[in-house]
Amino acid sequence: MSTEILIALGGVIVAFLGLIVAFVAFLRQTRDTHLSLGVQLLRELERDFDSKEMRKNRSGLAKLYLKQKLGKPMPGSSFGDHSEVFDFFTTVGLLLKRGVLDVEFVWTSFYYWFVRHWEISEPDIQAWRKQEADPTYWEECDYLYLRLIRYDAKRRGVPVRRQTSEELKRFLKEQSDLP
Repeated sequence: MSTEILIALGGVIVAFLGLIVAFVAFLRQTRDTHLSLGVQLLRELERDFDSKEMRKNRSGLAKLYLKQKLGKPMPGSSFGDHSEVFDFFTTVGLLLKRGVLDVEFVWTSFYYWFVRHWEISEPDIQAWRKQEADPTYWEECDYLYLRLIRYDAKRRGVPVRRQTSEELKRFLKEQSDLP
């Protein structure tokens, strides 16, 4: 083999290695950008969730449930302005489903509140879906619930479980007292 062919072959190999390095750097940059944008979005969602308006909606929803016997169906239209709570979680669920948010971030930021709100309200939401003949209403909340309870069980190393009625009552009282 001539020297010129070896030099050309060496140049091709160096170019190929350079392409691989550039591709790996691109993938890392994409991952880092995705992570950074997810964190920014999560911070905005946390601010929205803790806003005065949302705290008022969360408190109002809890008060609605405290007025009725826990587990007794409540028509979906009774959610009124407090439906913003589930509109918010629908957005979180959709962002998680589409891979915009990481399940660990969502679990850390919203698990406690969402799972309890959902376990309290889910029978009423199912009844409302049936009444309105629209099974898609707040459907991303179904997805969000399943992802979060499974992640929680795996993370804690315990079986999936629902909250007790005492835990849910305590949660409603806590939420109803939000400033």
